[in-house]
Amino acid sequence: MDKAIYHIALAAATDICDAVRETTAMSALASYLYHINKIEDASRYIYVSLEDANRYNARQRKLTINSILPSIEKDRVTFIQKQKTKLSYSLLSVSLLIVGVSVTLCIIYQQKRKLTIAQKALNDQLNKVSSMYEELEESNQIKDQQIFRSLYTKSEYMDKVEVILKRLDRKLKTRQYNDINSLYKEFNLKSEREIILSSFDEAFLKVYPRFLEEYNKLLQPTHRSSWDEKGNLPPEVRIFALMRIGINDNEQIAKFLNLSLNTIYTYKTRVKNKAIVPKEEFEEYIMKIDRVK
Repeated sequence: MDKAIYHIALAAATDICDAVRETTAMSALASYLYHINKIEDASRYIYVSLEDANRYNARQRKLTINSILPSIEKDRVTFIQKQKTKLSYSLLSVSLLIVGVSVTLCIIYQQKRKLTIAQKALNDQLNKVSSMYEELEESNQIKDQQIFRSLYTKSEYMDKVEVILKRLDRKLKTRQYNDINSLYKEFNLKSEREIILSSFDEAFLKVYPRFLEEYNKLLQPTHRSSWDEKGNLPPEVRIFALMRIGINDNEQIAKFLNLSLNTIYTYKTRVKNKAIVPKEEFEEYIMKIDRVK
């Protein structure tokens, strides 16, 4: 396995050096790393491969990548959850320890000879709490990234694709060509995209529940946005929601929202023209909208 990983890594490196945008080596490398439980590396390489496939609209490659992507991301999310659980237990232990120190301080208060030692112990525990707080802040940043990555690993979507492909394979093997068109009609791409966008709205608003309210405060009262008839965010609000979680590439935003690049520019310009803050500072105000407390 070590030799296999070494040589497939050389193949991927050669693709990069030769400017070959072929995803086979990179996705294979991700698969090998996944099988030896190097989840973080596997996730990074599979997304590089997916980015190339999306850029060149290589459908067959995207199907291959998407067959292993959910497994990698599932294990990665599980790993992060375990780390967060361990962190919570550690924080609880530290909290209990602080309580113990507080009780001890009451006793030490009556025993002034030990006051200096008690103060040093308390300072050590406060430093540990500060360290835990910084780690929790890092976990919040991971949570923002997961909102966008989860859109590519929607398990319900993959299940539907898998079922359609299996049925299509059976129809082709039995030469039931007339039934293939009905399979295509069963898979409503527009509806699936709406489900994914709605899922993004739900996940985003759990982290930024006051985003629409704060967003509207930046606009003139007569031009403020509201939920659509299905209770989802309007497209122009989604653009700035994606920017808030760090997705600043207009082409990437356009692909995800299934809009043209010109439409993205038009929406952004239209919104900034309706703002009560300077247009050149509008995006800075968006980035200042806080997470849930």
